[in-house]
Amino acid sequence: MKGKNAASNVQVELQQALDAIDLSALAAGDSVVDKQAGDAAASGASLDVRGLCASRSGETVIENLDLKLPAGASLALVGESGCGKSTLLESLAGLLKPTAGSVRWTSSLTGARVPKAAFVWQNLGLFPWKTVEENLALPLRLENRPSTEISSRVAAMLDELGLCGLQKRYPQALSGGQRQRLALGRALVADPQILFLDEPFSALDALRREHLQEFLILMRLRRVVTSVFVTHDIAEAVFLASHILMLAAHPFRVLGLVRNPLRGALDAAARAGGMDALRAIRESDAFALAARELHAALRRGQRQGQVNEALL
Repeated sequence: MKGKNAASNVQVELQQALDAIDLSALAAGDSVVDKQAGDAAASGASLDVRGLCASRSGETVIENLDLKLPAGASLALVGESGCGKSTLLESLAGLLKPTAGSVRWTSSLTGARVPKAAFVWQNLGLFPWKTVEENLALPLRLENRPSTEISSRVAAMLDELGLCGLQKRYPQALSGGQRQRLALGRALVADPQILFLDEPFSALDALRREHLQEFLILMRLRRVVTSVFVTHDIAEAVFLASHILMLAAHPFRVLGLVRNPLRGALDAAARAGGMDALRAIRESDAFALAARELHAALRRGQRQGQVNEALL
């Protein structure tokens, strides 16, 4: 993976620190974690990126990126502003044509090369002239699903989102948290295998953002998908991701792709105890240590790049 030579020890040091985290107090039952792994393998889509290059306004932003991700994984893209997170997200989603290299998604269910995907934008992208139920029904109508199926799926999603009784309202009549839930529900109602998210919680206050993070984990456990999301929030990456891709800018560098040792414990907690169990892990020493180590690794990588640039 390009960039690892420029910061050769960042990924190794971080992964060693994360692997050394004591998870014994988190009570992650093996059988629950194994079940999650099995569910993930049965759904979602795998990713294989080879030599990816992408540019904005004629300027190269991503250069020669190699990346592999298993089906059912959750990938967080983190790094300083200008490091190419959003450009990479759009390239992986097929919204930005690469200047070189390839992005290959493969459905774990059918082997299809273009699995069904959904995108949650930073501004949510809700249609203000459509009601809550109309926004939810849109992906299903675009697929020409039968009207009875659309009605049942929308009703079930309204219940899951906690929006029952609000289906005739328009997005502007909802609270910020309700709009966020609606955007997530619309993205997931048609059962995509890939979910892309571009900082969907960045406009929320800290407590509401944490609540939506917990809500997203619970939704993902009910329908396992492969997800890729951009965030500037290190704690959010640790809370939501199974894999974390650390990026740096000026020039573009990949500092490392690391596994999140807390993912199994978080998913087990969600299955066993819901939001209260998730909050207990968020407040644990292990969670604080993981976030601190990731933050330190990003800083080391950024400093290394500044040193290399000064020597040119």
